[in-house]
Amino acid sequence: MRIAKMPELNVILLGKVVEMMRESIASRLYHLVYVKCNLVHHLLSLKNYFLLQNGQFYHTFLDEARALLALPPSSSAEQDLNVGPLEATMAKLDLEDDAYIKRFKFRIRSFSFSFRNFNSLTGLIYIGDVGLDRNKAFRFTSQKQSTKSGSLWHSLKQKLDQGFYVSFALRNKNNLLTELQQKYKQDTFKGPEQPAADLQIVDSSVRLVFIIQNEKEVSPWKTTPPMCTADLNEYIAIHFLSTIQGTVPLEGKASRAKPNLQVRSFIQVWCAQETNLGRMRDVVEGQVQHKTEKKLMEVEVTREVDFMNQQDFHKVKIEVEKDTLKVYLVKVSAAEPALQIPLRLQDYLNLDNGSAYLGFMHET
Repeated sequence: MRIAKMPELNVILLGKVVEMMRESIASRLYHLVYVKCNLVHHLLSLKNYFLLQNGQFYHTFLDEARALLALPPSSSAEQDLNVGPLEATMAKLDLEDDAYIKRFKFRIRSFSFSFRNFNSLTGLIYIGDVGLDRNKAFRFTSQKQSTKSGSLWHSLKQKLDQGFYVSFALRNKNNLLTELQQKYKQDTFKGPEQPAADLQIVDSSVRLVFIIQNEKEVSPWKTTPPMCTADLNEYIAIHFLSTIQGTVPLEGKASRAKPNLQVRSFIQVWCAQETNLGRMRDVVEGQVQHKTEKKLMEVEVTREVDFMNQQDFHKVKIEVEKDTLKVYLVKVSAAEPALQIPLRLQDYLNLDNGSAYLGFMHET
């Protein structure tokens, strides 16, 4: 208050007032954090248990948890771990009176994720012409001069060797079909026929690719993640493919012929493996150009679904269980898979302790 009444600012007096305030606040903070809340014991507890300083504790805990850790994963594993082995370890080492270890719990990382309406994008990495549209859906946009548009990945490897499932909704769009529908005032076309002299052949495709790979790391602070299957030498890919095939009248020529196009939908399973020659070149030249790509299975689902039907999204479920891959078209039949094939992930991928990256790509 004295400073406010002074005709001129006294810097020395102001410094003294600020120092008095600092000392008062620091003293209160010291008493609250260091004395009352016992900061030193908290830090020692962190050092002993979180930073693994107390080796005897973890040695005893692993002995107690050995039988539980040998069992298959279960939904109650985390609770069982904290109620059983952790409490047994505390009893053996006479730690029941330690007030700080009672706040210590083991957490088991959940190998799962869910993005409903993409309200949060935490954990997702996308590159290229990929982004959220106004309908809260990821849109992949391809360019005419390029066969790839971009990719969408989860940044954490997922545990896959014991089986997994993933469900999502998709919708393919091919601007060529939209242009032809508008040009010829037709929503649907007949099947393809033999081209006449005044007709040209149309053969176009677009696909969304669900991909599993462990070759290239996916993280926001490292190298660019793969954008298309050409960037990878080892992967398993499930293609949701839409094709347009047929004929349309030649531009600039008078013709009574009408366009005859057929839109078809397919589900394909592809794999790629690096050849021995590719591995050798990687060592010698620092680059890999040799891999074997193979289509493991293809199923036409045109009668069941049109992936380019713009009226709605098409729900899909992919499941790997007991070395079998199944793909379900949820709206058509949630009970019977549209595609089923024997598949061991380990036969095609070098899994990292049973885990790999999951992502989506868009190719034409």
